[in-house]
Amino acid sequence: MRGLLFSLLWWTAWLMARGARAVLHVAAGVLDARGLREAGTRRWNRFGLGAEVLDAGLWDWERAHYPRFLRATDRVLLVGCGTGRDLIALLRLGYRVEGLDPAVEALAIARQRLEASGLTAPIHEGDVVTAALPGTFDAVIFSWLSYSYIPPAPARREALRRLRAHLAPGGRVLLSYLGRDARERDLSALTRWASRLTAAGWRAEPHDSVAERGVRRGIEYAHAFAPDDVEAEARAAGFDVVFHDPPPGAATPFVVLAPSGTSRTNST
Repeated sequence: MRGLLFSLLWWTAWLMARGARAVLHVAAGVLDARGLREAGTRRWNRFGLGAEVLDAGLWDWERAHYPRFLRATDRVLLVGCGTGRDLIALLRLGYRVEGLDPAVEALAIARQRLEASGLTAPIHEGDVVTAALPGTFDAVIFSWLSYSYIPPAPARREALRRLRAHLAPGGRVLLSYLGRDARERDLSALTRWASRLTAAGWRAEPHDSVAERGVRRGIEYAHAFAPDDVEAEARAAGFDVVFHDPPPGAATPFVVLAPSGTSRTNST
């Protein structure tokens, strides 16, 4: 009897969890593109507040790749700098870095941490899709997976096109992305249905996902890429792929882009 009751409750919990995820995908579809970004910003204001992120410095894959594609004299824009984990780590390595992020609360923490560390760096508030970008840069870095968190696909391409106009000669874009997990059920059709029904004005693509991370009225939107897909998106925005490291498993896929025609494509 106890075993039967346990099984009944277990399956009830399983169905409720999956039902909640489905409802969240529908909820995202009723937002317009601006509302979707604002809901994401509420989530990112609360991300990375624990010491395991704040004090982590660069991740292993960042330490492995960044020195290969950054020069000491580069002016660098860090998109999605948040509370300052990688911003501070790059400054300590001697790079000239500026931060950009729409999450006001996260930026306030980043400024406090800079002051406490005795470091200085310009920090700009705004969304990479719409913010006024300050001049030209030798390199633009999308912070850890942040490229995948820009909704929706046309906004990601527009962000790359805008950055292309702000790259100095020889400039490049460094980004990591969320790799596709074949085990993850794709519920983006629910979001597309809801956005059509409510005339939300944007269209979710296959492998768009939405998650709730314990932030009231906040969501985590993400697009999971296959390696060929992220390359196609970059080419559509006017870039060549000069380096691509899409490792298997849990490691973070990493891409370096250069404006089309300025560098020979060398995807590895």
